[in-house]
Amino acid sequence: MTQTASAIPTTMNAVVLDKFGEPEDVLHPGTMPTPTIGPDQVLVKTIMAPIHNHHLWIARGLYGIRPPLPAVDGDEAVGTIAAVGANVKGLAVGQRVACARALGTWAQYFAAPADLVVPVPEGIDDETASQMLIMPMSALMLLDSLHLKAGDWLIHNAANGAVGKALAIMAKGRGIHTINLVRSPKALDEMVAAGITAGNISTAQTDWTQQAAKLMGGNHAAAAVDGIGGPLDVEMTSLLREGGELVSFGSQGGQAVVVSPADLIFRAITVRGFWANKEARSLPAADKARLVGEIVGLLQSGQLKMPVAGVYSFSHITQALEANAKAGRNGKVLLKP
Repeated sequence: MTQTASAIPTTMNAVVLDKFGEPEDVLHPGTMPTPTIGPDQVLVKTIMAPIHNHHLWIARGLYGIRPPLPAVDGDEAVGTIAAVGANVKGLAVGQRVACARALGTWAQYFAAPADLVVPVPEGIDDETASQMLIMPMSALMLLDSLHLKAGDWLIHNAANGAVGKALAIMAKGRGIHTINLVRSPKALDEMVAAGITAGNISTAQTDWTQQAAKLMGGNHAAAAVDGIGGPLDVEMTSLLREGGELVSFGSQGGQAVVVSPADLIFRAITVRGFWANKEARSLPAADKARLVGEIVGLLQSGQLKMPVAGVYSFSHITQALEANAKAGRNGKVLLKP
């Protein structure tokens, strides 16, 4: 038997994707049938949901997940449980929860497997809770995959993004040193405002590799994380130690990963990709609980901050996408019903 709140409508407001293309052309306000849930699912009434870069790639039809159309974009949100499937234990109607990796969160309601939702502790506001899982969890899973030890150096670009900031903060907590690469002096200020005061370098400075080498004091980085692609990869790889690895995490610049054959051959540098969605699907429940606990602790202590650049209604999705594309944006753009 399903436990259900009263007055759940049969249709709902949503941000609808009817065809694949540029997000500003294909995402629009509309209505969709309210999802029904199975015995192992919950129905969540959305409070707030973030716009992440991969949501734009979903709209373009170029992400690793290509939903059947028409579809609702988004895969993270905070909300209250409106209905609980018959087999679900430990969750109840009315409970505030965060959810990650359940496609369709840019809507008044979304269905999610019960094991993908996390009760939100008191003291964490909705704006923070709406974005507390995917980016911080991605950063932690990525950090775990690098198998670094205290005292190692990690270099990463796009460091002023949500994952980049979380990665720097979490690495510091484990005694790992970071070189945090950004693309402008303004972004350096963002890093300091987030509490990240060491290892910040702008690649707009022509001598940035020398600055990085000086900070590492004659050491080389054990790993590099790339979220941009292009020629910057060659320079990052030059700072790796023999046998180090370059991990491709994203492609904000839309460019290919570029590595010198000499680094691959003579210095045994390895290159691999990391897709957090795939890693999360195979993550044991105990590890997920450990990582969520680490994230909640960082949020509650104030070490990890989740800034917001603006909040827009579903009906203003065009304006939200414009705000999301704004250069120098500091924080996530959020959507609400």
